[in-house]
Amino acid sequence: MDRKGKNMVDVKMSNRRAILNLLHDQGAMSRKNVASALSLTPAAITTIVNNLIENGVIHEVGRPEQAVISGPGRKEIMINIANRNCCGLGISINLGEAILSATYLDGQLIFENRVRVSDQTPAHETIKNLCRKMRRLIEDYSISSSKIIGLGVVARGIVNNDKGISLNSYGVWRDRNIPLKKLFNEQFNIPVVIDNNVRALANAHLFMSRMRNMGSMLFIRSEMGIGAALLIDHKFHYGSNYQCSEIGHIPVVRNGKQCSCGKYGCLETVASGRAIVTLVKEIHSKEMTPNLFMRTGGRTSEITINNIVQAANEGDRNICGILAKAAEYFATGICTAVTIIDPQKIVLYGTIFEKALYMDMLREKIACYSQEIAERKQLIEKSKFNLNLDAECACILTVREFYDNGGSLQQY
Repeated sequence: MDRKGKNMVDVKMSNRRAILNLLHDQGAMSRKNVASALSLTPAAITTIVNNLIENGVIHEVGRPEQAVISGPGRKEIMINIANRNCCGLGISINLGEAILSATYLDGQLIFENRVRVSDQTPAHETIKNLCRKMRRLIEDYSISSSKIIGLGVVARGIVNNDKGISLNSYGVWRDRNIPLKKLFNEQFNIPVVIDNNVRALANAHLFMSRMRNMGSMLFIRSEMGIGAALLIDHKFHYGSNYQCSEIGHIPVVRNGKQCSCGKYGCLETVASGRAIVTLVKEIHSKEMTPNLFMRTGGRTSEITINNIVQAANEGDRNICGILAKAAEYFATGICTAVTIIDPQKIVLYGTIFEKALYMDMLREKIACYSQEIAERKQLIEKSKFNLNLDAECACILTVREFYDNGGSLQQY
């Protein structure tokens, strides 16, 4: 293909991408308003939109009486993404569990199925098993293969998204450098997109919030571990070794506990949900944690973040101390991040951020370090989709890729 031909293809693809992203962010629009928003001619919009309609990616919506009047005797026909015409598949792999899911193009969940996984099982066997279950779910929900745009796979730890390799899963598997994309491509003859689980959650947060124009953001997830994703100049940053924004693995305690990453005293070992549960279990007794002991019947297996915070609210002082110390370490990480990267927004995602007691502690500790940061009220917020993107994020990864490639499967 000559340079001119290639450039024309690039321009066409760029315009298709722009239209799909605009309709996703803004909802139904007239062709005239799409042309105006993108500074394109009505003729160019008509050609591209007609092609996308033929492909089943967008459709005309609204009855004539609901449409916007554009001139005497004429009414504009609205267009929008045909969300139900296609779907994305997703597999999210974490410690001890994988989530198999499918969503429509707007991120609405079709199905979600949780499967236990073991670090004792080789990665290739785990993947074969997950793919068998996924094929069964596709059949059970009568999803036509012609509607599937691709498979998004997200994994815990360090992921080389370009090559589709899990470099270090931090305990999901014992082996490193697992060729995830290759293994999934062997099972499914569809486009496969691979990324880290926290970046996928951050991407899903932006997608569902219609916040594609967000310039910079630090997205932090705290659950069993602590992970983050960094957006700068509208793009996620990966780092030279795909370890950018691994805030959970910043050393904060000298001679501390060994972390899953191999280092000692990482933030994750003292401030994650798993760390808090572990610390509480170490002192769990009728004398040291009376309210929690009563709630759990003395069984350490019943200790969760939910009943830990409930016991703290009821007056278990030792648990309050553990939560306050965890919040202090977490505040250290946040204040350090703000100082270094100065993001527009820090978004928090995880069970612990649903707890008012902990959030009050966190805000108090942040204020102790920096009154200036504490006073920036719009800087730090809990995701409005908190705890509701774990199943969807892998699917949305491939939906976003589909949009960015102009809604054409052949572009993968």
